[in-house]
Amino acid sequence: MLLFLCSSSLIFGAERIYTLEEAVRKGLENNRELVFREREAEIQMKKTGLEYRKFFPELSFGFGVSDNVQYGGTDSHSRQVNIGVSQLLYDRGVLAAGIKLGKEEAELNRLRLREEREIYIYSVTEAFRDVLERKKELEILSAAHGLILEQLET
Repeated sequence: MLLFLCSSSLIFGAERIYTLEEAVRKGLENNRELVFREREAEIQMKKTGLEYRKFFPELSFGFGVSDNVQYGGTDSHSRQVNIGVSQLLYDRGVLAAGIKLGKEEAELNRLRLREEREIYIYSVTEAFRDVLERKKELEILSAAHGLILEQLET
């Protein structure tokens, strides 16, 4: 990636010098896979937090209207309202174990993501070092070329 940035700046004539911090920041911002995985981890943590709702009572409301119109007979109109409350009383700890497992899994995914992020930062740092080495080699070769031209002229 850094090689592309440097080569594209040389092609277009505008040289842009990045610091290591800028290169790492830009690389992390542009790595769609890491950004996607970070969002996925956030969603997983929030879903795990929402599992606690299952311990609370569940309220249900319903309303129904029925109209029966008969020719030559009596019409009937009925309205019905339903209200219900249900709550899980005992599930042998299955729900609590599921929430605990979800939290541990989310933490494990967060650690894996951190490791992948560190590996990516290392690879950007290595690429940055390689670019600096090539730049220094180019400067040395350019200086040597200048010296050779001077010696040939004399």
